[in-house]
Amino acid sequence: MVEKFVQAGAKVAIADADAQGESVTDRWRSQGYEVRYYNCYVSSGSDVGRTVQLIENDFESVDVLVNNAGTCPRGDLQGTDEALWVRVMASI
Repeated sequence: MVEKFVQAGAKVAIADADAQGESVTDRWRSQGYEVRYYNCYVSSGSDVGRTVQLIENDFESVDVLVNNAGTCPRGDLQGTDEALWVRVMASI
């Protein structure tokens, strides 16, 4: 997804909760594209608010937003404990 945007000349902000987002950012930056990484847990309202502020400060505006967050645990319904159920439902 990032590839299409940077090739079209877009500045891209990647918000991710793990180091994979940072490594993707580094790869695109090393090729000369303007891509920035923000560590963000989308299940945390305060994290999202902080990240939005940082992105607005760095880029001034957001023209396109792609929300690709979610969770996909493996297992059957009977084996799902309540904590996992709450986490999955919170991501919807």
